[in-house]
Amino acid sequence: MVIAAAISVEKCGLPNDVPTKLKHLLRRYGLPESHAIDTNKIMSLLRADKKRTKAHIDYILLEQIGKGVIHPLAFPEIESALKRHEGNS
Repeated sequence: MVIAAAISVEKCGLPNDVPTKLKHLLRRYGLPESHAIDTNKIMSLLRADKKRTKAHIDYILLEQIGKGVIHPLAFPEIESALKRHEGNS
């Protein structure tokens, strides 16, 4: 969720403070704000997803809180975002 919010900032103009607010909200309710991820494993699963095309997958991003949009993301974009957050667990 936090990674999707960060991608939404870059791709859909979601305000920059939303990912931080999301982390605070998760922390407030005792929920994990990050999780150890294996980028290679996630990418392998995404490449096998039936909703993908050859070069991208349709991803739900936010233009604003409460307004989701389907946005095609190229696999390298997703991989880059995952790697940026890999060490934040």
